[in-house]
Amino acid sequence: MSEDEQIEIKVREPDFREMIYRTCFMTINGAVFSALMEAGLRGLFPGEDENGVIVYGYIDPVKGICFEILGGGREQNGMVSVLSALQETSASVTKESVNDCRIIPFAGEKIPAFQKKMETIRAMYACPRDLAKVREMDIIDEWRHADIPDRVLVYLMRDGELPEPCWVLTTGLNGRKIKGRLLRDPRGDFGVRGGDDIEFSIHREDGDVICVAQF
Repeated sequence: MSEDEQIEIKVREPDFREMIYRTCFMTINGAVFSALMEAGLRGLFPGEDENGVIVYGYIDPVKGICFEILGGGREQNGMVSVLSALQETSASVTKESVNDCRIIPFAGEKIPAFQKKMETIRAMYACPRDLAKVREMDIIDEWRHADIPDRVLVYLMRDGELPEPCWVLTTGLNGRKIKGRLLRDPRGDFGVRGGDDIEFSIHREDGDVICVAQF
């Protein structure tokens, strides 16, 4: 496997789209060790020469951004080498648990040993086309949950009630509106409860953007 020189950053730093369906090198922390232990690999993997893991990013609708551990690697002076592959065992971590780890996205080079597992993950976590379009809407990124990008903070509005921000799990589109599921009961009387399906719009005013569900 040839070495690949990349720019290193922390997991919390890049646009989430830069880590989804991308192969990356990531340093190891306690959460990674715990995932390996649960998979029965602690002490066997990573090897002595491996100072990180090779991961593949995807979005779980509930857990948010996750990384499947594909194998072990070594980073030295910005150069990454892939040293091993996990063929039959599955181990993964959430972005929230590894935000402070360093990550180096690969430049797009295909690694044959990982292709089958990556294809399986893509099939398992495939999303409807309209939800994929919502994920591409960078205009609402400031209102997304940092670790669970399908969650968006939406202001509920109704005559006689104060606007109330609530988290909504986006599920798709209905014309120009975004569909989602309300994740908690509002304090105010908006005629909806946690678990209800709602729709919201993107409002622009004086250069600012806000997500609004009008009832």
